[in-house]
Amino acid sequence: MTAIDRRCREIATTTEPYIDDDDSLKDFLEAFDGMQRDLPMIEKSTDGFNYKYAPLETLLEKWLPVFRKHKFLYRSRCISNGRGIPGVPDADVVSTVLTHIPTGYTEESSLTLPITDDYQKVGAGLTYYRRYTLVCVTGQQPVGEDFDGLKSADEL
Repeated sequence: MTAIDRRCREIATTTEPYIDDDDSLKDFLEAFDGMQRDLPMIEKSTDGFNYKYAPLETLLEKWLPVFRKHKFLYRSRCISNGRGIPGVPDADVVSTVLTHIPTGYTEESSLTLPITDDYQKVGAGLTYYRRYTLVCVTGQQPVGEDFDGLKSADEL
């Protein structure tokens, strides 16, 4: 368990009001808040299969300058797990990590991508999951209707 994990657990389990003596955590949170406030809203403008979405390249084009302004380093990674290990399901974990350079604190979002031998599906899944982990790690959401999951295929 890292020092940050221990501190987070300590904060989560105390009944006392939270006051952190560590200025770096305060600096990280203030920078993250400022970054979130400065992120431009992105329109879902690309047609998918019966829905619209904001492409990853559009999100990155608009958001990377804001990350840099607030001294956040953006990283995206894919880690393979379980390949051939008995009892461990095969999966790729796609993650987006924002690291605040001055403090070293990070915010991370990960999703598990199912394994398939269809490389076209793997590539599409990687892009899809990179887009969703980016949205999750920032706490932002592209704007536009998002009812595709609520309707049946006939209703779309």
